[in-house]
Amino acid sequence: MTVCDRLYEENSALKAKNAELSKDISQWEDKYKELNLKVENLNTVLSLVDKSDKHAAKIKLNRMAREVDRILSLITD
Repeated sequence: MTVCDRLYEENSALKAKNAELSKDISQWEDKYKELNLKVENLNTVLSLVDKSDKHAAKIKLNRMAREVDRILSLITD
């Protein structure tokens, strides 16, 4: 029985560690998404500053507006 008890405790410890690592992964994924959004925003600002690339800036702003509309529609449904 001691082997069974030891394995049960080890299993419990591994499940706890797994839950902790899953939480860490979730936090890193959120941080990754946040940083990607910042990069996209910076690229948009840089394209707006560059007057020679007005068409690309318009496309990016339209895409962002559609994304905001999509999120708002999800929220209101």
